[in-house]
Amino acid sequence: MGKHMKVIKMIEWKLSNGDMNTQQIKEFVNNNTFNGIGTPALNNILSKNKQFMKKGQERIGSVTGSTYKVTIWGLS
Repeated sequence: MGKHMKVIKMIEWKLSNGDMNTQQIKEFVNNNTFNGIGTPALNNILSKNKQFMKKGQERIGSVTGSTYKVTIWGLS
């Protein structure tokens, strides 16, 4: 069993309710697990598992007032 199998199952369950962006997925995982996950590890999980599919990108604002793009993910 892989290191992140619990996280993968959590993300699959959450995305079955609708698409989410990377930031929302990270917040969900970190609020519902003891150790949480970092952005590089989350991006690795999402991009290397075939059940997750990129749906597009959106711009979100940061605390400093700047904006940046995040990827929207869904189930394939």
